[in-house]
Amino acid sequence: MSSNLNPTYFEDNEYIKMFRSYHVYELENSAIESEGEVNISDFGIVTKGYFRQSVVMKHIPPEFINNDNAKLENIIHKMNNISHPNILQFLGATYDPETKRHMIVLEYAENGTLQDYISKNFNNLKPATKLKIANDIARGLKHMHDQGIIHRNLNTKTIFMGNEKAQISNPIFLELNIDASSAIPLQGGMIAFFDPEILKNHNLPFTSASDVYSLGVIMWSICSGKLPFECFTSQKDLIEQIVSKNIREEPVENIQPAYLDLYQRCWDLDSEKRPAMQDVCNQLKVMLQEELRNRDGQIDTPEISQLENNPNEVPEADESKAGESNQQKFKR
Repeated sequence: MSSNLNPTYFEDNEYIKMFRSYHVYELENSAIESEGEVNISDFGIVTKGYFRQSVVMKHIPPEFINNDNAKLENIIHKMNNISHPNILQFLGATYDPETKRHMIVLEYAENGTLQDYISKNFNNLKPATKLKIANDIARGLKHMHDQGIIHRNLNTKTIFMGNEKAQISNPIFLELNIDASSAIPLQGGMIAFFDPEILKNHNLPFTSASDVYSLGVIMWSICSGKLPFECFTSQKDLIEQIVSKNIREEPVENIQPAYLDLYQRCWDLDSEKRPAMQDVCNQLKVMLQEELRNRDGQIDTPEISQLENNPNEVPEADESKAGESNQQKFKR
């Protein structure tokens, strides 16, 4: 935190007390290289910057302290519990003495969204790389579900490509929006990723099975290189077709039959028939190991090259339990 503030500020400020009670790392604002405000999918308006890595910062609305201190505490608590390499990480908090704003700092993946990455690189992506992306997403999603957190808006725009890995946006970060609505966001052409049960009845709660449905559609996009139902210009018509006629995209040719079967089970109309995330992770790991063993010198990223030499070292879905958080790394 900034050292030119009155020392009593730290003793009396409710934000600081809360952060310290949860052992949140306090980043010196002057050490963060600000790159200005940007609008990023699922984050809203944030300040982009650099502090040992790319970060985004979102100011904490005063309403959280004035009216809803308990909600902010709950957000901080949940953010602290999410620590996984395939989820954008909560790094800490900072205070800008010029704007007098407290801000939450989150890891940012500089390579953009999965949708952008697929659009630019699809023709050069080998099967092992596609499987690894799907495996990364599944592992991150399983970790969220293990923490009792439902993403609720999983799609190719809320997954980001970091340093040789896919990372899911942190859904808790979105809760800092005072006007955040629980309604289904119909903008941006992402409606095809939503659970048909939710589309049919907006009063139903999102569940882990809702996220699994979204994952199935994402898996289709990864191996097809397309957005689902690009031919539809009307969201209303698309919803009608998905809900009433149970339409799905055509199967992708020349992929592992097991992969095809898995994403089709993920997007089953009946949520009870969709696989649990542990099963999804187990199956994707086996597929990736098999692909790595069968490859013929097709190396496209350093990480895939490393895994190719050691197929049995494909990470387990729960590997993060033994690791340290990014906050711990920054404190060193």
